[in-house]
Amino acid sequence: MNTVVQPDLAVVCDAAKLDQAGCRGAPDWVVEVISPHTAAKDHVRKRELYERHGVKEYWLVHPLDRVVTRYVLANGRYAQPLIEEAVGRTAVACLPGLEIDWEFLNPPDDTRPGPAG
Repeated sequence: MNTVVQPDLAVVCDAAKLDQAGCRGAPDWVVEVISPHTAAKDHVRKRELYERHGVKEYWLVHPLDRVVTRYVLANGRYAQPLIEEAVGRTAVACLPGLEIDWEFLNPPDDTRPGPAG
Protein backbone atom coordinates (compact mmCIF):
# COMPACT_ATOMS: atom_id res chain seq x y z
CA MET A 1 0.00 0.00 0.00
CA ASN A 2 1.28 3.47 -0.88
CA THR A 3 0.84 6.50 1.34
CA VAL A 4 0.49 9.71 -0.63
CA VAL A 5 0.87 13.16 0.88
CA GLN A 6 1.49 16.48 -0.80
CA PRO A 7 3.85 18.62 1.25
CA ASP A 8 4.18 22.32 0.51
CA LEU A 9 7.87 21.78 -0.32
CA ALA A 10 9.82 18.56 -0.73
CA VAL A 11 13.48 18.15 -1.66
CA VAL A 12 14.59 14.82 -3.08
CA CYS A 13 18.34 14.36 -3.52
CA ASP A 14 18.21 10.86 -5.05
CA ALA A 15 17.02 11.18 -8.66
CA ALA A 16 16.29 7.43 -8.71
CA LYS A 17 13.32 8.11 -6.40
CA LEU A 18 11.62 10.29 -9.01
CA ASP A 19 9.39 9.08 -11.85
CA GLN A 20 6.44 10.37 -13.89
CA ALA A 21 4.09 9.85 -10.91
CA GLY A 22 6.28 11.80 -8.48
CA CYS A 23 8.50 10.64 -5.65
CA ARG A 24 8.80 6.94 -4.79
CA GLY A 25 10.16 6.88 -1.28
CA ALA A 26 10.88 9.54 1.30
CA PRO A 27 12.11 13.01 0.38
CA ASP A 28 15.19 14.25 2.19
CA TRP A 29 13.62 17.49 3.43
CA VAL A 30 9.96 18.46 3.78
CA VAL A 31 8.51 21.86 4.65
CA GLU A 32 4.88 22.47 5.57
CA VAL A 33 3.48 26.00 5.81
CA ILE A 34 1.02 25.98 8.68
CA SER A 35 -2.49 27.34 8.36
CA PRO A 36 -5.36 26.99 10.84
CA HIS A 37 -6.98 24.38 8.59
CA THR A 38 -3.89 22.13 8.36
CA ALA A 39 -2.16 22.66 11.71
CA ALA A 40 -3.31 19.46 13.45
CA LYS A 41 -2.62 17.28 10.41
CA ASP A 42 0.82 18.82 9.86
CA HIS A 43 1.88 18.74 13.53
CA VAL A 44 0.70 15.22 14.32
CA ARG A 45 -0.24 12.95 11.42
CA LYS A 46 2.29 14.13 8.86
CA ARG A 47 5.10 14.33 11.43
CA GLU A 48 4.49 10.70 12.41
CA LEU A 49 4.30 9.64 8.76
CA TYR A 50 7.49 11.48 7.78
CA GLU A 51 9.35 10.05 10.76
CA ARG A 52 8.18 6.50 10.02
CA HIS A 53 9.26 6.77 6.37
CA GLY A 54 12.66 8.32 7.09
CA VAL A 55 12.35 11.96 6.01
CA LYS A 56 15.67 13.34 7.25
CA GLU A 57 14.39 16.79 8.13
CA TYR A 58 10.86 18.16 8.61
CA TRP A 59 10.08 21.83 9.07
CA LEU A 60 6.79 23.45 10.09
CA VAL A 61 6.74 27.13 9.17
CA HIS A 62 4.27 29.44 10.90
CA PRO A 63 4.46 32.51 8.63
CA LEU A 64 2.11 34.75 10.61
CA ASP A 65 3.89 34.06 13.90
CA ARG A 66 7.32 33.98 12.19
CA VAL A 67 8.23 30.72 13.93
CA VAL A 68 9.79 27.57 12.49
CA THR A 69 9.71 24.15 14.15
CA ARG A 70 12.44 21.82 12.90
CA TYR A 71 12.62 18.05 13.34
CA VAL A 72 15.85 16.22 12.44
CA LEU A 73 15.94 12.44 12.12
CA ALA A 74 18.48 10.71 14.38
CA ASN A 75 18.63 6.91 14.70
CA GLY A 76 15.28 6.54 12.93
CA ARG A 77 13.43 8.97 15.23
CA TYR A 78 12.90 12.69 15.29
CA ALA A 79 14.91 14.34 18.03
CA GLN A 80 13.40 17.01 20.26
CA PRO A 81 12.12 19.73 17.90
CA LEU A 82 14.03 22.96 17.54
CA ILE A 83 11.56 25.85 17.80
CA GLU A 84 13.01 29.12 16.61
CA GLU A 85 12.02 32.57 15.53
CA ALA A 86 12.13 32.80 11.74
CA VAL A 87 14.65 35.62 11.50
CA GLY A 88 18.06 35.84 9.90
CA ARG A 89 19.17 32.60 8.29
CA THR A 90 18.57 28.96 9.20
CA ALA A 91 20.78 26.14 7.94
CA VAL A 92 19.16 23.01 6.51
CA ALA A 93 20.91 20.22 8.42
CA CYS A 94 20.46 17.53 5.76
CA LEU A 95 21.63 19.79 2.91
CA PRO A 96 25.02 21.23 3.88
CA GLY A 97 25.58 24.72 2.53
CA LEU A 98 21.87 25.52 2.14
CA GLU A 99 20.41 28.25 4.34
CA ILE A 100 16.96 29.77 4.34
CA ASP A 101 16.89 33.56 4.60
CA TRP A 102 13.69 34.51 6.43
CA GLU A 103 13.70 38.08 5.14
CA PHE A 104 10.83 37.18 2.78
CA LEU A 105 8.55 36.85 5.84
CA ASN A 106 9.46 40.36 6.95
CA PRO A 107 8.52 42.82 4.21
CA PRO A 108 10.35 46.15 4.35
CA ASP A 109 8.76 48.84 6.48
CA ASP A 110 6.42 51.15 4.65
CA THR A 111 8.71 54.10 3.90
CA ARG A 112 6.13 56.34 2.22
CA PRO A 113 6.13 59.80 3.74
CA GLY A 114 3.31 60.55 6.13
CA PRO A 115 1.01 63.54 5.93
CA ALA A 116 2.74 66.89 5.99
CA GLY A 117 2.82 68.92 9.11
